[in-house]
Amino acid sequence: MIIATAALWWVLLQLFGLVALPLAFSLFTHLPDRGYTLARPLGLLLSGYLLWMGGTLGFWENGISATLVVLALVGGVGWWLYAVRLKQGDISLRAWARDHAAYIVFVELLFGLALLGWTIFKAHNPDIETTGGEKWMEIAFVNATLRSERFPPQDPWLSGYGISYYYFGYVLMAMVTHLSGLPATTAYNLFVPALFALTLSGAFGLVYNLVAVRQREDGHGRSGQPRQWMGMFYGLVGAVFVGMMGNLEGFLEVLHSRGLLPASFWYWLDIKDINVAPLLEGGWIPTRFMWWWRASRVIHDCSLQGLATGNCNPPGGDWEVIDEFPFFSFLLGDVHPHVLALPFVLLGLGLILNAFIRAEVLAEEHGTSAKATTGLAQRLTRLVHEVFGGWLEFILVAVCLGGLGFLNTWDFPIYLAIMSVAIAAARAQRSTSWASEALIMGVGLGLLGVGLYGPFYIGFQSQASGFLPNLFNPTKVQQFLVFFGPFLFAIGSYLALISSQLGWHFHWGRLPSLLLAVLVAPVVAMLAMVVTAGISPSLRPYVDGILHEPYIHSLTGQPSISSLVFLALRFHLGNPLTWLLLSGLLIWIALIWPSHRPASHNSITASSSSDRFVLLLVGVGVLLPLVVEFVYLRDNFGIRMNTVFKFYYQAWILFAIAAAYGVWAVHAHFIHARTPTGSGKHGIPWQPVLCGLWGLVMICLVLAGLTYPVLSVPSRVALYEGEPYLDGMEWLSRVYPNDYAAIRWLQNNVHGEAVILETPGDRYAAYDYVGRVSALTGLATLLGWGNHEHQWRGSYEIPARREPDIEVLYDGLDTSRTIALLDQYHITYVYVGELERKRYHANGLAKFEQLMEAIYRQGDIVIYQRR
Repeated sequence: MIIATAALWWVLLQLFGLVALPLAFSLFTHLPDRGYTLARPLGLLLSGYLLWMGGTLGFWENGISATLVVLALVGGVGWWLYAVRLKQGDISLRAWARDHAAYIVFVELLFGLALLGWTIFKAHNPDIETTGGEKWMEIAFVNATLRSERFPPQDPWLSGYGISYYYFGYVLMAMVTHLSGLPATTAYNLFVPALFALTLSGAFGLVYNLVAVRQREDGHGRSGQPRQWMGMFYGLVGAVFVGMMGNLEGFLEVLHSRGLLPASFWYWLDIKDINVAPLLEGGWIPTRFMWWWRASRVIHDCSLQGLATGNCNPPGGDWEVIDEFPFFSFLLGDVHPHVLALPFVLLGLGLILNAFIRAEVLAEEHGTSAKATTGLAQRLTRLVHEVFGGWLEFILVAVCLGGLGFLNTWDFPIYLAIMSVAIAAARAQRSTSWASEALIMGVGLGLLGVGLYGPFYIGFQSQASGFLPNLFNPTKVQQFLVFFGPFLFAIGSYLALISSQLGWHFHWGRLPSLLLAVLVAPVVAMLAMVVTAGISPSLRPYVDGILHEPYIHSLTGQPSISSLVFLALRFHLGNPLTWLLLSGLLIWIALIWPSHRPASHNSITASSSSDRFVLLLVGVGVLLPLVVEFVYLRDNFGIRMNTVFKFYYQAWILFAIAAAYGVWAVHAHFIHARTPTGSGKHGIPWQPVLCGLWGLVMICLVLAGLTYPVLSVPSRVALYEGEPYLDGMEWLSRVYPNDYAAIRWLQNNVHGEAVILETPGDRYAAYDYVGRVSALTGLATLLGWGNHEHQWRGSYEIPARREPDIEVLYDGLDTSRTIALLDQYHITYVYVGELERKRYHANGLAKFEQLMEAIYRQGDIVIYQRR
C-alpha cells in the first residue's frame, strides 16, 4: 500500500512535469538539459499560480476541475511557445530526447528512487504530532486550503480572517492532494518525499548544466557535445551536497560519544550538548535522545546574562539560534515554507543561469555596444528581448521569481538580487550602461513579481519591523566551519585554482578600497545603527530595553549609547575570525572578477559562463552570513535567531552548488592539466601528490558530512514503534480515540467552509493539543495556537478579544448572550469533548442541548449544529 501510494504521487508529479515540459524546453534554451529537471517545479508553480489567481478573482472554485483547467492552460502556452521556437529553427524535443536518453533515464531513476525511498522513511515516522516541529500548524493550513472555494483560505485558527502567512506552498500541495483523492493526513506524508525528490533532481540538473556548459565552451566531448557522464556524476554530487549531506556536527557527535578528544576541545567548540566531555566512553553511534536535533542549532549565541557571567550554558545564559539545512528539514519532516520553497529556489537559479548565459552569448556575438535607446519603454523592451527573449518569457520569469515571495518571503529579495547582479555582470561585457540596465531590469522584475502576487501582499501582515544591530554575538569561527566547512574547503580550492590560472595577477591597486568597503564599512554601519537607534522614535525602546537590562551594568559600568558602541566594538574585535574569513572570501572574488572575463575582453585568461556564474553564487553566498554578523531582522523574538536561519539556509544552497562545481573544476584540472614547467608536458612533479592530498581531504570532509544522514535516519526511525503507515492522524486513534472518531466523522460528513467552536489556546499556546479539530478538518475555529497568531499578525490584539468571548460561549448561562456570540462569529458547530469537559463547567455545556441540535454523539464527544 505504501509503494502504491508513492506510485500515485509519482504519476501526479509526472503529470505536472510532462504538461510543463514543452514550456521548459522553450524557456531554458541556453541550458544543455533544456530545463528537463526543472519541468516539474515549473509545472507545479505555474499551475498553482493560475489556480490561486483565478480563485482569488472568482474565475473558478478551488478543486479538481479548476486544477485540470489550469494544467491545460500551462500545456497550451507551452506547446504554442514550442511551436514558435521550432519555426525559429530550434531543435525538436524528440531529437533532443534521443540525444539525451541516458540523461533522461538517470534523472527519472534519481527522482523515482528519492521519492520512493523517502516515502518509506516517512512511513516509519508518520505521526502529525503537536510537538517537535510545526506539523500541527501545517496540516491546519493544508486542510483549510483544501476546504476553501476561494482564496485566501480561511485561517483555521482565527475564523473570519484569511491566512496571514506565506501560504503558496500549501496551495501547491493541496492542488496535488485534490487530484490524488487521498485524505489530507495521508497526502501530508507524501509532501516531504516529493520535495526531497524535486530538490535532488533540481540540484542535479543545475550542477550538470554548469559542468556541461563549461565542457561545451571548452569543446570537450564528441562532435562538440559535452561528455554527459562527467556532468551526470557531478550533478549527483550537487544533489548530495544540497539535499543529502549534513554539517559536521554529526561527525562530532560520534567523536564526542567515543570520548576521543580532550575536554578543552569541546569547551572551545562550544556547541550545546557536546560542549562538555562525556563522563563515560560510549559507542560509535550517538545515543543521546534526539541527538540529531543539535545539528540545527550549531551556532551558540550568549544572552546578556551569559555574557555578563561568562557562562552561556545555564538556563537563561544563551539565545537560541536556528541554523537548519535541507537534509535536517527532510529528516524532521515539517513542510514549512522554507522547505516548500526549495525546488522553486532551484527553479529560480535555473532561470537566472539561463538568462545569464543568454546575455553573455549575445555579448560574444555582437560585441560591446554603447547604443542608447530613447525612452524608458523602448529601452526596457530591448533589454527584455536581449536578456530573456521576449515579454512572455519575462513575465514567466517574474511569476517564478515572484512566487518565491509567496512561498517564503525571505527568498524573493535574495534571488532577485542574484538575478540583478547576474544581468549586470553579463551586460557589462556589451553595454557601457550596464549598471542602469541591471537596475531597470531588477526593479522591473521586482515590481512585476510583487504585482503579480498583489492580492497576497495586500492582505499580508508580518511581525517583521525593520533591522537591528547584532551588538553582542559575532559568530564563533569554529561553529561556522562546523556548519559550512566542507563547502568552504571546496570553494577555497576552486578560487585557488582560478587564481593560479591567472598567475595571481590581480588588480592589486583595488585592494585598499576593497579592504575599506568589506572590512570597515559593516562595522561602521552597525555602530551607526546603534547611534541612530538612540534617537529614532521606533528604535529607541529597543535601546532603552538594553540599557535597562541588569546585566548591562556589569558589562558597561554606566549604561549609555556610547558604552553600547564600545561594547559592540569589544565583542566584534574580540571575536573577528568569521567576519574576517567571509570578508577575505569576498575580497578574493572581487580581485579575481576583473581578470576572469571572456577572451574578447582582454582578460588575462578566458573563462566560462559557468565559472563566472559560480563566482556570483559564492559572492552572494558569502554576503548572506556576513550580513547577520552585524544586523538582523527585527521580529517578535528580538534576537537574530530567524535571520540566521533564513540566510544560512539560502547560503547552504548557493555554497553547495558552487562547491559541487568547484570539486569538478579542481578534479578536471588535475586530470587534464598539461602545463610544461620543467618536468615534461605532463605537469609539475608534485602535482600528483597535491592532487592526492586534496582528494583525500575533500573525501574525508564529504564523508564527515555524510555521517549525519547515515546515523540520523535510523535514529529518527527508532523513535517510532509500530507498523509503517502513511496516515499521519492514525496515532490519534490510540491516544485520543474519541477525538479520532469524531474528527473522522467531521472529515467525511461536513463539506465546505464553516466555523466550529472548540477549546482555544491562549497568547502562549503552541505545540500542544489545542486547535485539534480545526487543524485536522480545516474548519475554522475562533482561536487555536495564539502564539502563532501573534507571530503571523505581529499583534495579539484580535485574538485577545476572543478569549473572554469563548469563555462566555462555553461557560455562560445567559442563552441570549450565547446566541448573540454564535451569530457574531458565524459559528455553525460546537464541539464538546474531553478537553472541553475538563476546562468548562457542565452547566454551561448543557445549554447547547437546548440551543442546538446534536448531530454526533459517541463516548464523551458531542458535536452540535445550529438549527
